Amino acid sequence: MNKINYFKRAFACVLPSVFFFSIVAHSEVRPLFRSYGDSITAGYRLVKTDRYVEMLSQNLQMDYENLAVSGQTSCQMSYTQVFKENANSSRASLFSTMMAGTNDSNAEGKGPYESVYQKCLTAAVSWLAFPKSDKFSPFSAACEKKGQWLPSVEMPTTGLRSRNALDELNCRIGTAGAPIYVWHDFGDDLNAAFDVKIDGKIVAAVSTHAGIPIKTHDGRGVRGQALLRFPVAAGNHTISFIVRSKNGHYPTIYGIGSLKKPRSQTQLYVGGVPYQLNMIKEANVARYNIIAKRVLQNFMSEGFPLKFVNVRQFWSPSVHEMQDTLHPNRYGSESLSRAFLDAIR
Repeated sequence: MNKINYFKRAFACVLPSVFFFSIVAHSEVRPLFRSYGDSITAGYRLVKTDRYVEMLSQNLQMDYENLAVSGQTSCQMSYTQVFKENANSSRASLFSTMMAGTNDSNAEGKGPYESVYQKCLTAAVSWLAFPKSDKFSPFSAACEKKGQWLPSVEMPTTGLRSRNALDELNCRIGTAGAPIYVWHDFGDDLNAAFDVKIDGKIVAAVSTHAGIPIKTHDGRGVRGQALLRFPVAAGNHTISFIVRSKNGHYPTIYGIGSLKKPRSQTQLYVGGVPYQLNMIKEANVARYNIIAKRVLQNFMSEGFPLKFVNVRQFWSPSVHEMQDTLHPNRYGSESLSRAFLDAIR
């Protein structure tokens, strides 16, 4: 069976069961999904109709916004694509797709940087998959500010940044027994420090420094986001952030949340790190794919509404599906689209 016919048959099977079918059938405005990633998702050197996100859109009969940027690593994606919250978009998305890790592997390889990749991927995945109803902004009425907290210059709608040592942020949160999650910034040029208290007890002393240089292809330093996780009993809690920095570096808090109940609707589909034709680099890429799968499995076990998309089951590393050693051609895009379609089905 050729791949085009596969799409037609697969989509015929998908329609009765996919959660958005009734919306597609009864709404004048088609539903929307968003895609995050690097050049593979952006569709490097491909016309629009040959990109896998466009193919997925056509098969699902949905609109889409492709926010992917060529050349970006997971930390850059987190910082420039994910946490900006699509402030200029007036439409909500039913779900999102993501692929990250190819540039991380190629730029840094195996070794200490793998932990940086895991940290940025963890923050981005959890932020996109976390139901908005279960998390809140540090700008909200649930948080009381002491000292000089101001909107982040880079992300004024999502990030609240302290300006002085001993600044304090106290937030009230109710939980159903799930952990409390906190998103904050980190990077290779940040040296902020802060303590986290829950109900008056210190539970973490946090540094925002990456620990290793994480400069990218263009030589610039990188900032990203990190996730903190604190197990708590069900009930009402106060989580506090007390700034300890005295060096001009101060932390930014992006959100606080706790999962309230299981969700049947998947919020995020995350693809693994795909093959490369360069077998020397492929050995490193495979390591990053294992990390991505582990991150997703951990979140799924905690009830996050997301799925891991094993793109390696669909996209084979052959010259037939590649335009170079790294990027898919039209046939490779068909395989990637089929991988995501299979997961959504």
